[in-house]
Amino acid sequence: MKSINEVLEASPTNYKGSLNTATLVGDQIEKRFGAKARQAYDARTNCRTFASWLQLGYRVKAKEKSLQSITYVEKKDEAGNVIEKYPRKISLFFVSQVEKIAV
Repeated sequence: MKSINEVLEASPTNYKGSLNTATLVGDQIEKRFGAKARQAYDARTNCRTFASWLQLGYRVKAKEKSLQSITYVEKKDEAGNVIEKYPRKISLFFVSQVEKIAV
């Protein structure tokens, strides 16, 4: 059986590298879980949406509260050109907030 780190490294998120959103989520992680968790935080692998964790075979532990972030959605025309971008709130869960689904 693969470890959680092996699973996460094999399937990175679609995070695009925004320093602002990484800092926003990192600050929340540090406030809730401490400086050590903040150092372990990697936006590309160990902080995901509820649905993303389920796809990997993990579930959010009972009574865990999500971390809040934003993403920008692009609205495109028929030719594929971006005509509008708008923010959308998303809820994320850190690796320490999930557990493997028993099979």
